[in-house]
Amino acid sequence: MPKETFTVYQSSKKQLWLSFLGLIMLLLSTVVLFIGDNRYMWIGLIGIIFFGLAEFVIIQQLFIGEKLLILTPEGLYDHSNPFSMQEVVISWDSIQNIETETLMGRELIKLQLDETMVTTKVRTLLQQVNEGLGFGTIAISVQHAKYLSTQEIYEKLQEYWMRYR
Repeated sequence: MPKETFTVYQSSKKQLWLSFLGLIMLLLSTVVLFIGDNRYMWIGLIGIIFFGLAEFVIIQQLFIGEKLLILTPEGLYDHSNPFSMQEVVISWDSIQNIETETLMGRELIKLQLDETMVTTKVRTLLQQVNEGLGFGTIAISVQHAKYLSTQEIYEKLQEYWMRYR
């Protein structure tokens, strides 16, 4: 019997690696802004703004702990990418099928949703792209989950889906 809420967190190794890469890009943007050709100063400025904000978010997530998935009796919250419906619960009733698949060495969990599931316009477009590629309505990458394999997360999803739908 599952606990009421089950949360899958992202590994801090990935966060540290992204932070390192972000610092390098921030440094390069600073060099372009102050040392580079005057014609390309705007690229350095945009880079500093973009990578500075990204670095802030990554470091914040490193200390808070980035959530990938939250499973509740009502459904699941997908936080696996910036385009996911993070604050919208995907009810267990709206999920028609759950599968796993490997794409270019990346393990994915595919959710096939009922067509009545309401999403944002951007998410609807991404879902159509996923379906066209054969990955179900939602493709969730959990390969960087902390302490859990894709198979373990898949089994936990199946457990909640069977119990609460």
